[in-house]
Amino acid sequence: MSETSTIESATPKAPKQTNPLVFVAACGVFMLIGLMILVWLGTDRNRTSIGKDLPKFALDPLLNTDQTLNTEQITAQQSILYLWSPDSKNAQEDLKQMEKIAQKHKDYALISIAFSESAMVFELLRDRSREQLQKAELDWPTYVDNSGTAGMQLAMLMPFGSFGFPTIFVTNPSGRISYYCEARNAETWKELNRHLTK
Repeated sequence: MSETSTIESATPKAPKQTNPLVFVAACGVFMLIGLMILVWLGTDRNRTSIGKDLPKFALDPLLNTDQTLNTEQITAQQSILYLWSPDSKNAQEDLKQMEKIAQKHKDYALISIAFSESAMVFELLRDRSREQLQKAELDWPTYVDNSGTAGMQLAMLMPFGSFGFPTIFVTNPSGRISYYCEARNAETWKELNRHLTK
């Protein structure tokens, strides 16, 4: 074996170079996750939206209407915003409960806003919403949040920054939120009815 080949084999190979952009991107992702956790930890769990103005947003027609709807139209009257999902296993029961409330409190305008619990395309959301409303024998004008703005702004009004289905916001004649809840059980429906009866 020659002296040259012995020297070459004894020389350590340089480690592979890592792309610095990969490291920067990984650090950025970890920092973003950390920031989100800090914001969540700093969120006041007891905060309330009662007395606050309904945020500005616009809704697109989904079923039984061809008109868009914006915050100014909603707050021009006292309203019940009913946020629901046709994907929910309790959709039929919840729709019937909401219809009882709407029939009893006709001085409130019912605003039906359908959301998907999955990444559902517009046509599928419309078809599933139509199916659920027809089963419940309802023909409510129903809207959709195509831009995602309404859902995000309404979620920020909730204590944990998100909402489940159904979620209900009640606005008073001055356009401010007077009540909100996630109607998860019979007691929350009763509490909603008590609030509207005041």
